[in-house]
Amino acid sequence: MIRLDQVSKQYNPGRANGLFVLRDVSLAFAENRFTCLLGPSGCGKTTLLNLIAGFIAPTSGRVLLQNVPIDKPGPDRGVVFQDATLFPWMTVLDNVRFGLSQQGLDQEHCTAVAQEYLDLVGMLPHAAAWPISLSGGMRQRVAIARILALQPKVMLMDEPFSALDAKSRERLQDELLRICENRPVTVIYITHNVEEAAFLAERVIVMGPAPDTIHADMQLPSRRPRLRLSPEFADTTAMLRAELDTLPCCIAASKQREDGL
Repeated sequence: MIRLDQVSKQYNPGRANGLFVLRDVSLAFAENRFTCLLGPSGCGKTTLLNLIAGFIAPTSGRVLLQNVPIDKPGPDRGVVFQDATLFPWMTVLDNVRFGLSQQGLDQEHCTAVAQEYLDLVGMLPHAAAWPISLSGGMRQRVAIARILALQPKVMLMDEPFSALDAKSRERLQDELLRICENRPVTVIYITHNVEEAAFLAERVIVMGPAPDTIHADMQLPSRRPRLRLSPEFADTTAMLRAELDTLPCCIAASKQREDGL
């Protein structure tokens, strides 16, 4: 469904301090599959996501959605950020309804669709609430509903639960998998959390130091949903940790821990 062909991204090209974040990356993402991009900060995860979103253009190579080059953002790709970025002057219902109304749809239809997706994420009872009155987890539920209401082909998620407490994060991970089961969508999800990738993903792409960032491309063995306390989950987590520990930056960090630094 999504394909990157020999994609490179360089910031400040042509200058002495020009920096390659990605170089000659070729990847394909299948329809209705959940892929996690896992790796430390600075390895190009967000740059790769921004290329697919159409927020930035590659320095060389092509990014395609269903064989059509991506050259700008579009409603076929919804993005959920770390912060929910809701409009504070709009109610929960109006936030979800906004994108639909921008498409020129009938207001009654917009309201019905917005209510449907708020119900899907468990936020319909809070439709009249203002974002400031919601917890971080509740705001992210609304942000997900706002994207899903547009029925995108692809959902791009940039560490959407990283700012939440552990219990809220696990609850939203459960909800996200339930939503994907009920409304199949292609998901590309950025995380630096090994347990999160092990729980959510069908496929994990481990990324390392730029610019040669694709370190491993792994199909996870067990079916979802996974039980966090099961031996299979522990094995999957250990497998991903082993891959991360072979990265140069992770080796350096391990050495510092051994030296007591």
